[in-house]
Formats: sequence, structure tokens, C-alpha cells
Amino acid sequence: MKRSVRDYKQTWVTTATSIIALVFVVLVSFNLITPEQSGEAQQLLTDLLYAVSAGITAVASLIAIFKGDR
Repeated sequence: MKRSVRDYKQTWVTTATSIIALVFVVLVSFNLITPEQSGEAQQLLTDLLYAVSAGITAVASLIAIFKGDR
């Protein structure tokens, strides 16, 4: 099944969140951070990714508004 560009645009946050979770699992498994620190940091980074996604969407919407054919 071939994926479209639209699929990647809609799922990049989920992919990035999964990668972050994997990194934190590795850090916890090597005792570099505690599970509590991992949970807190993962939540903060997930919120940051969603905020970045919202910002990108807002900028793209503004560009689309002003770029419209007249």
C-alpha cells in the first residue's frame, strides 16, 4: 500500500512521539533517568510537538488565506 504525502502530514506527530517514547525507554533501561523523570519529560515533549504542529497549521492556513486567487 502506497502512502500519500497527506498521510505523512497527519501522522508525523504520532511518529515523533513514538520515537521519543523509545528514546526514554532506552534511557530508563540504562538507569540514566528515573521512570518518573521519563514520564514527566515525555509529557512535556509531547505537548511541545502538538504545539509546534498547531503553529505549523496556523502559518499554513494564513499563507493559504493570503495566497488565494482573486
